[in-house]
Amino acid sequence: MKKNKVVRIIFRLPKVIGLLFSTLWEKLCSLPKVYILAIYMVIGIALGLFVNSTILTKAEVSGDSMIPTYYDGDTVIVNRLMTPERGDLVVVLEDTGKYVIKRIVGMPGDEIQIKEGLVFINGKYYKEDYIYENNTDYSGGLAEEVIQLGTDEYFILGDNRTVSKDSRDIGPVTRDQVIGVVMLNI
Repeated sequence: MKKNKVVRIIFRLPKVIGLLFSTLWEKLCSLPKVYILAIYMVIGIALGLFVNSTILTKAEVSGDSMIPTYYDGDTVIVNRLMTPERGDLVVVLEDTGKYVIKRIVGMPGDEIQIKEGLVFINGKYYKEDYIYENNTDYSGGLAEEVIQLGTDEYFILGDNRTVSKDSRDIGPVTRDQVIGVVMLNI
């Protein structure tokens, strides 16, 4: 007996919801166009704020550390929900409170070392085609000795290694410091 009532209620639910929305739609359509426009604007602003604070945001490149990939003043769109992978460009919040754009080279659990301008991951040479002018004349910094990354640590480097301040100087960054993955340049 009870099961029958539940089934009837479930089958009537779409009709009730449809009536409710049709009534609201009729009332909305009867409003002056100025009010309708204002309602659409409020919904649009709320949706934009939600997307900007939770999914996508924009960031501006500051400095020359990412040349030739990005230049000073470039604007990029950042996806806050993507999980970073090796080679991804990411926006990172440094301990100083400054946002920077760098490339992820080392993933959690990796061993990183830089010898004579060449990056080694887990003892194997890591080929990088994006380095500015194939410059290998830079210091390995903290990574001149092997660095073992923790379970939530990443090793980040700028593409223009001679001017970039990155994990060679500040050490690995945690997942909490990675704001998001760069999706595109606008």
